[in-house]
Amino acid sequence: MQFKPLLLMIPCVFVLAVLLLVDSPLPESSAASAGEDLIKVESRKEESSPAVVSEKKEGKTESEEEKKDKISMTLVVGQTGDLKKGGYEPVYEAPNTESEVIAKLQYNCAVLQQTDGNDDEWVHVDLQDKGDGYVLKENVNVMPVTITSEEPVRMGIITDALKYLGLPFVRYGKSLKTGIDCSNYTQQIYKMNGLNIPSEPKKQRDKGTVISDEEAKPGDIIFYDKANNGYGHVGIFLGSGFVINASGHSGRNYPEGGVRIVSTLYDDRTHYEVVSYLQTAPDAELDEQLKEAQDQSGVSSGQTSAAQKTGDKDGR
Repeated sequence: MQFKPLLLMIPCVFVLAVLLLVDSPLPESSAASAGEDLIKVESRKEESSPAVVSEKKEGKTESEEEKKDKISMTLVVGQTGDLKKGGYEPVYEAPNTESEVIAKLQYNCAVLQQTDGNDDEWVHVDLQDKGDGYVLKENVNVMPVTITSEEPVRMGIITDALKYLGLPFVRYGKSLKTGIDCSNYTQQIYKMNGLNIPSEPKKQRDKGTVISDEEAKPGDIIFYDKANNGYGHVGIFLGSGFVINASGHSGRNYPEGGVRIVSTLYDDRTHYEVVSYLQTAPDAELDEQLKEAQDQSGVSSGQTSAAQKTGDKDGR
């Protein structure tokens, strides 16, 4: 009979243990990639359709309006070579030139800087699916980049685009899991943020509004003009002279192909136009009146319509 009090205590201990387990926080998901840890997002990202954004903006306080969404990262940009001839910087497995060369950082291409293992001589870089490596600091440009906008749709586009760094390039590919090409990448990132655009590069370009370089903002689209005027390549403008795109490339150069960050001018991409789906298109009637006035006078007024910006060189 002396053990009866102890037996009565066992159910109480069991109930207490269950309550403690319920109140304990669950471990965080490990699904996020290492690259995402290097991109600091200070965002108030909201539902991304323009209608929802305008409705929510009306209810914000003045202090909230003054705040800007912010994405910060440090890019390491290849500087060995030139635009016409190309070039690359070796990426070593360890911070010494005797270690194995695991990749080649192309001229004007960018990778993310790791937060540790950096010194006066070496920069520790993130190669996404290849792991990480080291480049000589004197041969690269280390650039802290901050992307800001008061427009949640733009910040949503950039945030979602950066999530897929390292995704393989697949010609005509449409998968954000196994591989994608340039125009399907821009289409799907836009679709995530409530904007439906065509899947073909030329149609994407023609449906948007051509704007000047000075008007370009993060989230607008860069279209590269090939010799056949087919607008065969597109990317999403990040700001600070960079785009993020899904680009095919063979060989050991890094990135070897896929979603990567590059300078707006790289490889053979020497001419581009900026197109926006997030700015109001020019008034067609006023645009036509301006064109007629210029035709009659034979003198440019210094204002240029969207059609004139392209020069109509290919009859579009």
